[in-house]
Amino acid sequence: MELKGFQKYYAHLPCDDANIFNRLSFISTFDGGNQAVIEHGMYMLALIMLEGYRKSMKKDIQDKIYNPLNSSKWNYKKLHQIIINKINSFSCQNLDSLFDYNFNSYMFIW
Repeated sequence: MELKGFQKYYAHLPCDDANIFNRLSFISTFDGGNQAVIEHGMYMLALIMLEGYRKSMKKDIQDKIYNPLNSSKWNYKKLHQIIINKINSFSCQNLDSLFDYNFNSYMFIW
């Protein structure tokens, strides 16, 4: 599910294209905690975000909404592989148990 209407308040802009984590930066700083677990979770969120952009590509074209995949600023296959490799490099069963790789249960707001 994608949260409709959110784009006008927090739209992805071309200036966000440089790094997939730009849009996650406001939630990526923590005092304390296990940095490996935090990084694992951030990569999981990046994957969810990437999938949201992929799922909304056609609709974004129709609605004239900027999408970094439609603009070819992001390469889905390349980014997906980098993120999956990073997620697989560290096991965190607590986080992984919450993650749905089918992406059917997420609300996409990116």
